[in-house]
Amino acid sequence: MVIPSDELLSHQVVSTFDHVDTSDLQWCERVWFGAFDTTGRFFIGAGLGKYTNRNVIDAYVSVVEGSTQHNVRASRELRPDVDGLTVGPITYRISADYSRVGFRLDENDYGISLDVMAEGVVPVVEQRPQMFRRSRGRVVNHMIRFFQYGRAHGWLNVGGTRYEIDPASWVTQRDRSWGIRRSAAEYLPPPEGVDVGFGLQPPKRARITYYWHSVTMQFDDFALQYEGAESPEGERLGTHHGELWFPAGDNRKRLRVVNVEHEWDLVPHTTTNEVAGGRDLITLEDGSTMELTFRAMTRYSRKTGGYFGFRGWASGAWMGSQWVAGETLDLADPEVQAELKGGVWDYAVECRYGDQVGYGNIEPFIEGIG
Repeated sequence: MVIPSDELLSHQVVSTFDHVDTSDLQWCERVWFGAFDTTGRFFIGAGLGKYTNRNVIDAYVSVVEGSTQHNVRASRELRPDVDGLTVGPITYRISADYSRVGFRLDENDYGISLDVMAEGVVPVVEQRPQMFRRSRGRVVNHMIRFFQYGRAHGWLNVGGTRYEIDPASWVTQRDRSWGIRRSAAEYLPPPEGVDVGFGLQPPKRARITYYWHSVTMQFDDFALQYEGAESPEGERLGTHHGELWFPAGDNRKRLRVVNVEHEWDLVPHTTTNEVAGGRDLITLEDGSTMELTFRAMTRYSRKTGGYFGFRGWASGAWMGSQWVAGETLDLADPEVQAELKGGVWDYAVECRYGDQVGYGNIEPFIEGIG
């Protein structure tokens, strides 16, 4: 089937854009988008996932104010609208000149709406190396990602009150990924009475204790991104990667991050391994080091956006031709914390490097502890 994307001179296989050149159910294209004000009052998290071989496209938007998190999520059948980036009340937007991207959330039953766009202040940087992993001979991760940081503008409506999003005081982080990726939908149990996996070996999900980190930081004259996983003993697990790069027009050479040592402070007695702040010592490929400190200002649960499953839904799961859900959560409620345990959290952080102050997002994930 020919679709509008086929008018672009971008083909890389002898086929049309309505499908991909693999039948793997885990093939996806995903967007993650975060924006927050530098006082830490608001945090917006949003995402969109296109699962071509599952015939699913889904999206979510979360807004945190204080300890209250508002969520809207939606899913629809992908075809025939393969090129469309609207899912229920949520639309992922790309400007005509590709200089800005963002999300619009139309009025809905869950008390929030917004229109926020991001404009990059640094060029995009490609993840190096690409993510690749096999499990029992099968490729479960083979994907590429790029990152960009910038400033946000637009508006936000919470509970009937409208707030302007001013680029002077709002920062953004985003990433785009595509390829074969272990899907959150794999972590959902089949519905009662339905043997979805009949004749198939269940996925291997070793329950080991490990620590995962993904960090993005932007300062006035440089940006940093690094991520990886470690055992409790500090042993590296899988691929680590990261990079230091500079604003558009700055010709300084980008430098790879080759090692990171963490000293992160957890908030006592929290079942979700809440992070208060910390210190990172970064080693670059030229042998130089950077010591950065940060403090957490606010956070939101990405579990409600489909990571590892939430209330019967996970990213990539078939929910029917059209589906919308949402709720408001009190993150200080012990019952809510128990429900969100084991999920991914994003933190809006204030960062310091010497006398410089910057802002960023950290994503710590600790499996098997707490």
